[in-house]
Amino acid sequence: VAWDHMDWSPKIERVVKRAEALTFGTLAQRTLQSRNTVRHAAGATPPRAWRLFDVNLRQDFYDSETIRTSLTLANAVKMNERELPEVARRCGIRGETESDILLALCDKFALRLAVLTRGTRGALLRSHTLSVEVSAPQLPVVDFVGSGEAFTAALLTGLLEGLSLDQ
Repeated sequence: VAWDHMDWSPKIERVVKRAEALTFGTLAQRTLQSRNTVRHAAGATPPRAWRLFDVNLRQDFYDSETIRTSLTLANAVKMNERELPEVARRCGIRGETESDILLALCDKFALRLAVLTRGTRGALLRSHTLSVEVSAPQLPVVDFVGSGEAFTAALLTGLLEGLSLDQ
């Protein structure tokens, strides 16, 4: 629960003002104190920085306002297959396909990238101009804990290194 007690500070400000990427989710915004810090941090990043909203809908630690405000602060979003319909519903978005919904999120919230993780089926990455499906390596699953965070870290590393979406 360390994320429940995040205070904005000059030290955090110095870090985020020179950050190339920031990732944040709904869990870290479940208390007012941390929510304010997360939102302040997202607003303090340089315009060129990636601000990735990693949705993470867990239990009842989210609401429509948190989702919509986070999407407004972000320029990229990552969610899984269970989260996509909930995010779409709370944002008033409809689409025939997952790709349509991701594109609609990009359009509505001026996102550079929307990503849908699909577990063993890989991921769908959607920008305004490109839709890329990537496969997942076929490995034995020991534990799913941290898999979303590992995916996000690899995604942001690739983006910061200038790799294309399919890479």
